[in-house]
Amino acid sequence: VDKAVGEADKLIQNNPAEIRYYMMAGEILMDNKMVDDAMKYYQRALKIDPNNGYLVLAMSDYYRAKKDEVNAYGYVKRAFGLPQIDIDTKVRILYPFFGSINKPEYYKEALELSEIMVETHPREAKAFAMYGDFLAQKDGNQVQAIAAYRKAVKLDANIYAIWDQLVRLELSQRQLDSAAIHSDTAISLFPNQIAMYFLNGVAKSQLGKNEQAIKVLKSGLALGSANKVLIAEMYSSLGDTYHELNQMAASDSAYDQALSIEPNQAYVLNNYSYYLSLRNDQLEKAEQMSKKSLSIDPNNASFLDTYGWILYKLNRFEEAKNYIEKSIAAGGGSPAVIEHYGDILYKLGQADLALENWKKAKEAGGKSDYLDKKIADKKLYE
Repeated sequence: VDKAVGEADKLIQNNPAEIRYYMMAGEILMDNKMVDDAMKYYQRALKIDPNNGYLVLAMSDYYRAKKDEVNAYGYVKRAFGLPQIDIDTKVRILYPFFGSINKPEYYKEALELSEIMVETHPREAKAFAMYGDFLAQKDGNQVQAIAAYRKAVKLDANIYAIWDQLVRLELSQRQLDSAAIHSDTAISLFPNQIAMYFLNGVAKSQLGKNEQAIKVLKSGLALGSANKVLIAEMYSSLGDTYHELNQMAASDSAYDQALSIEPNQAYVLNNYSYYLSLRNDQLEKAEQMSKKSLSIDPNNASFLDTYGWILYKLNRFEEAKNYIEKSIAAGGGSPAVIEHYGDILYKLGQADLALENWKKAKEAGGKSDYLDKKIADKKLYE
């Protein structure tokens, strides 16, 4: 160590204004736990160039070694405001902060450093992408994250991962028009990325553009993928979209395809079984699928309602009542569930309670085909 530092001293003697030689000596000493000796070289260098970015970062390392986190963070913060330090170095420094959402102090620091980074590097897509990544970790920051990702793709449209994050967040925030537009753009740039076809199909389906959704989902499936979960999700989305178009045979076929690939997709099992029950079609199959969805997610209010409704269609009224009550207890107090409960009570000879629940369903916003007629005539219509 002494000889190595001695060589650095010779370089300093011959080139006293060259900061990197002071840092070389400091790094050797830091690596060998001689942090106070390293500091002497850093202090000499700071007198020559106090705004040298990499020297500022070295000072941060010194204070971190001394367990002085306040000064260590202060120097990192200062370094992030210096354009001399390249964006890749700053990104590497920020990586350990990922997953800090459960540590509020670290998460706050990560956001602060990210904000400084985008201000210092306003033309760097990576800066805005990383800022978006940190913002996206917290629900309340997701609209800001979308804005950061949009800025990133404007600066550099050739990074697929940013487009993927952007569209997924737009979907989660119900910004469906933007999600459809951006996923269209991403598909034109990355025509072999099957996941983007799925996201585009979901956006268009939710916008009611069902024919377009089916077309793009089929195009994506034609590409093929080893990702079985994604393929199953795409068939599931096809099933939902065909159902909206009242193309029941195509819908059933798509759901069957999804379940043949991933048999434990709870939401597919639930939706498929519920749609079958509405048509009074293959009720035994529907009952088995619904029962299986409950084995996967036993406290899901929607799944409990579906199973109760299928039991009702199978004339197993006492069992149906039990599951609808479980659904309500689990938070499933939607107008449809309350109306279902009324129908079951009527079948069990409890007409007054049935009427009471139909009225509750109406007050909660229920608009089913027969609800008004049930209330007016005080009898069940199906």
